[in-house]
Amino acid sequence: MAHRVTSHADYTTQLDAAGHKLVVVFFDAPWSGTCKGLTPSINEMAGEFQNDAVFLLVDIDDRSEIARTFFVKDLPYVAFVKNKESVGHLQGRHVTQTSIHDDITKHK
Repeated sequence: MAHRVTSHADYTTQLDAAGHKLVVVFFDAPWSGTCKGLTPSINEMAGEFQNDAVFLLVDIDDRSEIARTFFVKDLPYVAFVKNKESVGHLQGRHVTQTSIHDDITKHK
């Protein structure tokens, strides 16, 4: 299951703990129906890729400071981070279960 980030310190701790694993950061908001629809898929993939990736859920309203670091302009937004560096992202209509899965496979 994906980890819900509770603070900027929690986010930093999760990145540190990930080590060399891929970190999949799913930015969402409680008012976004599309995000709500994708969250179960994110949790499924967290189980599927548990040995290869860490999955984080970030509410853009509660953790706007994290969203700003990725220049999130449209939801849903998925950032792929490896070794604390951004290696890619998906946003808006390009965020599907298949596209997320493909990018995880590409970047892991």
